[in-house]
Amino acid sequence: MKRSHLVVLVIALLALVAVFRTIQTYALTAQAFDEPCHISAALEWLDRHTYKLDPVHPPLARVAIGLPLLVAGERYPSRPSDDPGRRITTS
Repeated sequence: MKRSHLVVLVIALLALVAVFRTIQTYALTAQAFDEPCHISAALEWLDRHTYKLDPVHPPLARVAIGLPLLVAGERYPSRPSDDPGRRITTS
């Protein structure tokens, strides 16, 4: 077996092991309960250019979540002016 074939085989084997080990963690870890909030904050920042929803975390990391959704056509939802949920209070 040529050396280049051996290198490709080792890399493929390591990738397969990494994928298998990642899949094994699915039963132990799940989607966090705050993921929808991160996605909403990312869409707010990208679509409305405001950052009022959960401004605790920096927005740059959230761009990785929100940008594909924005490109796919998703937008931050508009709420009627009389909706009590529209008024966001900050501490």
